Amino acid sequence: MKVPIHKFGIVLFCTTCLSTFASGAEKKSARALPKEAAEAIRIVADSAKKRDFMTLRGLMVDEFRWSFGGDSDANQATDEWKKDGRYLTELERVLRGNCRPAEAGHIECPGRGDLSFRAGFLKTPKGWKLEYFVEGD
Repeated sequence: MKVPIHKFGIVLFCTTCLSTFASGAEKKSARALPKEAAEAIRIVADSAKKRDFMTLRGLMVDEFRWSFGGDSDANQATDEWKKDGRYLTELERVLRGNCRPAEAGHIECPGRGDLSFRAGFLKTPKGWKLEYFVEGD
């Protein structure tokens, strides 16, 4: 029995669609943020919006990376952020974007990519903490 080409094309198309849809759903569920990480990200973003430095500092690791000049200190970072409001504006924007699991115990929030602002979280014994917020390379 001959199958008309147009029917075969439809069957092939639909099979491809279902395969693509299933693999996309699997990737999405496999890349979902842990509930505790999503909550920490939300609190940090809200704190950045409110300029709540005390809450922000409590959600940062002590050796927080905020500069590629060798500075890895959360207190230095918050002192700098108090001087220049664009940092908190950008932090909120990055965290409201597409954060995703990276390697085990790490979440990355890539921002726009390239050399733009990006952030990361680390799972610690005290919960998820903001590990870095940097711009550039």
